[in-house]
Amino acid sequence: MPTPGQCQSDKRTAESTKPRSQTRKYAPEPDNWENFSLAEWLKDHGPEKVLPIIENVIKHLTEKGVNKFAAVGYCFGGKYIVVTSQKNWIHVGSTCHPSLIQIPEDFTKLIEASKVPLLINSCETDQQFPAEYQKKADEMLGDGKYKPGYKRNYYAGATHGFGCRADLTNPAEKEAFDKSYVEIVKWFKDYL
Repeated sequence: MPTPGQCQSDKRTAESTKPRSQTRKYAPEPDNWENFSLAEWLKDHGPEKVLPIIENVIKHLTEKGVNKFAAVGYCFGGKYIVVTSQKNWIHVGSTCHPSLIQIPEDFTKLIEASKVPLLINSCETDQQFPAEYQKKADEMLGDGKYKPGYKRNYYAGATHGFGCRADLTNPAEKEAFDKSYVEIVKWFKDYL
């Protein structure tokens, strides 16, 4: 079960890009961690519910004068980085250890419609984005095939969750946590 301290890297990314790039950060999180059940939460958070929320946030911020969006998604959020990229709702996207991505369908839609550069931070042990998905991502998006820009980093010895709830006492996990953060910040700065 996640705890508030487990998902700090998204906030760290938002904060670190703010001073130099004059950006604002928006990092939602669940209200009630004590009673949080991922299985129950997922039942009520499919695309039909999540996408209108994202669209409304983007619409609201656009009305307030925000004209460029960089987004990072960890695990569950990885799917929505891909989908919002397909819809060109964001301007640059990154994901760590994504889940729920439909291979090859989601990448095919990305290639057909998106103008959004995509960074994927992946790892050695990941049941949600295993080696065969990583290979397929590279085959479909790599070597200049995905024109907006694509990069995938691989962190040996790391496991699913390294980007937001890494075991920082494990050297491989700590390295993946720290390096993926640096890569996300660099990716955003390169494309914003």
